[in-house]
Amino acid sequence: MNICRTFLIIAIVLLSSAQSAERYSLHLPGWVPSLDFSSSGKTLAAACSDNAVHLINVQSGNEISALRGHADYVTSVAFSPDGKTVASGS
Repeated sequence: MNICRTFLIIAIVLLSSAQSAERYSLHLPGWVPSLDFSSSGKTLAAACSDNAVHLINVQSGNEISALRGHADYVTSVAFSPDGKTVASGS
């Protein structure tokens, strides 16, 4: 069996009128068709082709959790307006 693994790098960039700079890069185990920030801006949700939603702490760049349960690629992700719920689809 031949298994192809790809990794996606997501660059988190801070933008301001004076400067912009890459803060860190995330390495996720697959392609990411959808991203969403929580309303507080503290958490990034990434839909991923590894059948999971990855929750990332925006300040540190560390993964908070990988939400698994989809039987196929996760193609979309969105936070609720209050930032307490994540919806995902595959």
